[in-house]
Amino acid sequence: YGRVFRDDVFQTGNRFIGNPWLKLRYSFLDDGAQPFSVGVEAMLQAPIAEASAWSVGVGVPLQLALPSARLRIESGVFMQFVLSEGSTIRNVLNIPVRLLLGVSQGFAVGIVSGVQLGNAFRSDVTEPNVQLGLVLRGRVSASVEISGQAMFPAASPAGLDAYGFGLALTHRVR
Repeated sequence: YGRVFRDDVFQTGNRFIGNPWLKLRYSFLDDGAQPFSVGVEAMLQAPIAEASAWSVGVGVPLQLALPSARLRIESGVFMQFVLSEGSTIRNVLNIPVRLLLGVSQGFAVGIVSGVQLGNAFRSDVTEPNVQLGLVLRGRVSASVEISGQAMFPAASPAGLDAYGFGLALTHRVR
């Protein structure tokens, strides 16, 4: 994933171009016959923006696909850890929700929301950051997908700092 402005991955600092990140996901309930899938995920984020740091993350992605309705719901629970002693935000709990509607073979539109908590499970936890946005997704081939999203602060203590655009290139191996 490459990211411009902000997306569902936290970064220290808020610069024009965000830090690139790489996620590896393994789905252990994904046989194609079931509408529900669950997996595990590992993430690494590189610090290229000023005032940013390396971070790592783990998560449990969830997906419900209803082909007859052309609907896909994606969610999960993800925890990201900032690897910088000087950072005031040491970890971020993220629970995203994406509702995607297939408008044609290989193309979907939808809404994205969710909640983020900085310093989750600590005494200095931040106020919840809730965002709302639009997402477009297109399948280039059976294994490659391109997506983009625009996020707007719905209920965010960061105000307009939570606004942003995200771009992603996903490759699947089965």
